[in-house]
Amino acid sequence: MTLKFLSHADGREAVAKAANLVFVENLKQHKLGGELDLQILLEPQLNEALQIVGSKGPEPDLLLVYGPVRSHLGFPAWRHRYTEIM
Repeated sequence: MTLKFLSHADGREAVAKAANLVFVENLKQHKLGGELDLQILLEPQLNEALQIVGSKGPEPDLLLVYGPVRSHLGFPAWRHRYTEIM
C-alpha cells in the first residue's frame, strides 16, 4: 500500500513546469522554421510532459478529506477522476 500526503499546493508547480515544457518545445520548433502549433493541449501531451518533469504517477484509489470543506484542495482533477472521495 502506498500513502501520499498532499497539501493545497501539490500539483500546481508540476502543471506549471509541464506547461512551460510544452511551450518551450513549441517555441523551439517555431525558431527552427516550423509552424507555431496553436492546437489545444490534449491530455496525452500533458501526461507526457508531467512524466518528463517527474510528476506523473498512478491515480489514487481513495482520497480522504479532513475538515468542513469538501474540496480536493487544488489536486489536479485528472489525477483522481476514478478516485473515491470520503
